[in-house]
Amino acid sequence: MIVLGINIFHGDSAACLVVDGKLKSAVEEERFTRIKHTSEFPINAIKFCLDTNKVNLHDVDYISVNYNIRYNFYSRFFFLIKNIFKINFISNRTDSIIDSLNIKEKLKDYFSETIKAKIVYVPHHLAHAYSTFFFLKKNENSLIFSFDGSGDFSTIESYIYKKNELKILKKINFPHSLGLFYSSFVQFIGFEKYGDEYKFMGLAGYGKPIYYNEVKKMIKSQDPFKLDMRYFNLPKVDYSNKYPMYNNLFNKKFEFHFRKKFNLVDINYKNQFSKDLACSVQTVFEECVLKMLKNIREKQNIENIYLAGGCAFNSSLIGKIIETKMFRRVSVDVNPGDAGGAVGAAFYACEKNKIKISALQNHQFLGPSFSNSYIKENLIDKIKNIEKYKITFFDDFDEVATNVAQIISDENIIFWFQDRMEWGPRALGNRSILANPAVKNIKEIINKNIKKRELFRPFAPSIMEEYANEYFYMHEHISPNMNIVFQAKDKTKITFPEVVHVDNTSRVQTVSKENNGKFYSLLKSFQKITGSPLLINTSMNIDAPIVLSPLQAFETFLETDVKTLVLNNYIIQKIK
Repeated sequence: MIVLGINIFHGDSAACLVVDGKLKSAVEEERFTRIKHTSEFPINAIKFCLDTNKVNLHDVDYISVNYNIRYNFYSRFFFLIKNIFKINFISNRTDSIIDSLNIKEKLKDYFSETIKAKIVYVPHHLAHAYSTFFFLKKNENSLIFSFDGSGDFSTIESYIYKKNELKILKKINFPHSLGLFYSSFVQFIGFEKYGDEYKFMGLAGYGKPIYYNEVKKMIKSQDPFKLDMRYFNLPKVDYSNKYPMYNNLFNKKFEFHFRKKFNLVDINYKNQFSKDLACSVQTVFEECVLKMLKNIREKQNIENIYLAGGCAFNSSLIGKIIETKMFRRVSVDVNPGDAGGAVGAAFYACEKNKIKISALQNHQFLGPSFSNSYIKENLIDKIKNIEKYKITFFDDFDEVATNVAQIISDENIIFWFQDRMEWGPRALGNRSILANPAVKNIKEIINKNIKKRELFRPFAPSIMEEYANEYFYMHEHISPNMNIVFQAKDKTKITFPEVVHVDNTSRVQTVSKENNGKFYSLLKSFQKITGSPLLINTSMNIDAPIVLSPLQAFETFLETDVKTLVLNNYIIQKIK
């Protein structure tokens, strides 16, 4: 059975292909269009998934999408009636419903093949829940907690997985949303782009929660979560620029509450008010989630928790959940947001057709890959002014790792491109910029000179899995997806302060030979030369989506002063 899973008519549009219960490919549309968080129909992502697996569209049995407009129908209907005079909100929702019914028509615009597949509409948070089925083990007792801005009128849904069955425990409906609550403050301090919540989370480390009481007053209750809607606007999403743009989610009463009138020209995330407000909001956000989880845990005999939905990207929160020791194991998938819902939707179709979902060891790497011969024919042989570069090729990858480790030791920063592209927003060692963590001020150098972004932004350490406990308080967890924040040990603060955030935490990626053999080989070679089992790892991009192809990697490389780019077994070095 062949299932095409897609996330459409929303930000982070994406596609995946599941064949007989095995996830074969998954990729976000933004990697092809170069528009971050794009909401365009994922035609390029679909074509990649089909072509790379030699599947035609007419071979697909099911097209599964991560929404169902019938879900929560009565709750939606009564809410819309109650808000009938808010014309902008109503018209925005009407447009969304019309779009959601045009899947086959959209596909016919791009493919000339007959589309025989049945469309499966999966409620948004149920798709998020099914995206965790990579991890679930037979007969285990677990909680699945899905939370985001909103999806099919739900904002939070918790499920119990027991005796191989998934049952919903409770849900919170729109507009009472932890995601919209958080995003309102992100907007308020001047981060205006869709998806800037991670910047706000990083900024929180620089502040103190002195506005805790003021923030908490904007919430009527923590469990069930309920906003005081006097401070917030209903969201209206504009997709005209091919990515989501929200109206201001805060209103004048919100501004008056903090005695700050919003003006994007005057707002400056560098001021102490913004830092303290970010810290206060992060504190309240964590408190709300922990209270909900504690109340569920007290009533349910569960050992493990799996988190999904856009809010699961809040890696500081995930670290706090681990520290409470409420659960034996805390897990977050590599792509828990809406793009990942495409995989959950596909898994749902498999489950309903009694197709066993197969675990996949390296499901972090599901995008395009490029052979050494492709790199030679399509890039190396076409480089203009070839005399400006020293190009070395090694047949043995161990030699690549050894030589590159020495280059990092000498030059401090390199570009590193290998094999299949990562699935999700984190560069996990296949589309990465890597740096020597022992170099003083290396964080500022990368932020200012290479990434060209805010200087307060932290960087993640990628560390050989067996050394993680030596440098961080891992609490018996691993973090191969780079989506959990852990407290750094004193040894790390002294030896590698550049990978420790101002609040003494680090968003750690643990790397094993089984998970990413090439990246592990590089780390091991670097350790032999320098004694360090870790490297700074950030995504290979500059104010754009992570690079997809060798050409994009080379073009990005040329925008910087970095001297070395590694493309599979090729090492390209700029000559002075």
